[in-house]
Amino acid sequence: MSRPSNLHTQLANQVLEYIQLMELEGGAHLPEPDLCERFNVSRTPIRAALRLLSKQGLVRHIPKRGYFTRQTEEQPTDAGLPRSAEDTLYLEIAEDRINRRLPARNSEADLLRKYSVSRGELVRVLQRLLREGLVEKLPGRGWMFSPVLHSKKMHDESYRFRLAIEPLALQEPGFALDAEKALACELKHQRILDGEVQQISPIELFEINAEFHELIAAGAHNRFFVQAIQQQNRLRRFVNYHWTYGPERVMETCREHMAVFRAVREGDLDWAASLLRRHLDISSKVSPYSEPPNAEGEIVQGAPEYMIKLTH
Repeated sequence: MSRPSNLHTQLANQVLEYIQLMELEGGAHLPEPDLCERFNVSRTPIRAALRLLSKQGLVRHIPKRGYFTRQTEEQPTDAGLPRSAEDTLYLEIAEDRINRRLPARNSEADLLRKYSVSRGELVRVLQRLLREGLVEKLPGRGWMFSPVLHSKKMHDESYRFRLAIEPLALQEPGFALDAEKALACELKHQRILDGEVQQISPIELFEINAEFHELIAAGAHNRFFVQAIQQQNRLRRFVNYHWTYGPERVMETCREHMAVFRAVREGDLDWAASLLRRHLDISSKVSPYSEPPNAEGEIVQGAPEYMIKLTH
């Protein structure tokens, strides 16, 4: 039998993360259309990922009905599913870039020598970075890492843009949150406030935060708000996956998000917009860019001082 592709393995792990984040009960249906929309892929790779999970015993397949979570008290982890080679390479490139072990401009030959992978794997990861706005294709086989949030100036510009845009989404005519998604998002925040801040990974924390801001944007029912916030999240994701978060600021962020949810639920959208504006203003002041430029005049992303390890 052929080995699962990197895409199928990656999607399988994402489905498992989705099951955990949504706290789906045993026997919950996993509708293919919903998963396609969530992960922005067609049905073919989603079906392959679900088949892989089924073969591993991590989800249950019922003919003519679809795929369901396991009928057990403990939902699956990624045991038995290796991180895809592309995910591993993606995170390695990200870490090397963050830690200044990778220059801004690279040729494919340089990257192939550094990472000892096949050209096909490298190109797929570079195409992924390209889609996320993190690299630019140069003539020939060269690649340039995009100057995205690589300086305090860009960090500040990003937050000024978000301050100008995000609160206005709450004041769009007909603003309304998706009630089911909002409740699921609130439950994730409550888990953190109830003590799970010590167990949740930086990736999960970032995705919960990103989900909140995209959910608010989606409530405006204006595609341009959603596109703008999704783009901002894509630009931050590259670095945030490698940050370790200080629990105090994580808890405060959750409380700020919950206050916005509460104001929306009470119908006071002006107050919700003010709370969101205050939240963004506070977050903008927690800047990771205290280091001086390096010899090339470029400031490379580093970890903020407040983002200490969650466990001691």
